[in-house]
Amino acid sequence: MAERWAVERAVRDAECRLSPSGRHLILTLLTWTDTATAVIPPQFSPSLTDLERATGMARSTITVWLNRLEELGWVTRFRPRVDDARRKRARTAYRLRIPPRPVAGSTTELELVRQPDRTGPTTGPDSNTKRRPTARGSSNTSQSHPYLQGPNGYCSFPNCGRSAPLH
Repeated sequence: MAERWAVERAVRDAECRLSPSGRHLILTLLTWTDTATAVIPPQFSPSLTDLERATGMARSTITVWLNRLEELGWVTRFRPRVDDARRKRARTAYRLRIPPRPVAGSTTELELVRQPDRTGPTTGPDSNTKRRPTARGSSNTSQSHPYLQGPNGYCSFPNCGRSAPLH
């Protein structure tokens, strides 16, 4: 069994290939562990709601990351039976570990995948660019170009970003 401080050093090590979300979840779990064993005692075992409050992540993100951390060998979970969880309020027990070896090519980034019908980047109004209104209150883009249907109903002509009714 690894001690808490060894797991923390492994997470902060340059060789650790976890994304910031995975690191944040492990470091948060470490706050509940026993320092000698990196096991969370049953009376301190956090619920998903506790983890949600402590990390600021969404519940679904936490479950995805707990599954991924378990696959990679960072976390071992001992889940109670459903009956025990409901009747006796039994919680999942956690043991944090250092994986036996770094997993080659396992940059564990959560990736957003585009649906098959949408192949390019999103187009539309860019909230990061400021448009200066003209005297009439319209944007600087000219209407001399044809309307190009974008995937979200906005013109995909470069720097246009107007919706179909405004063209």
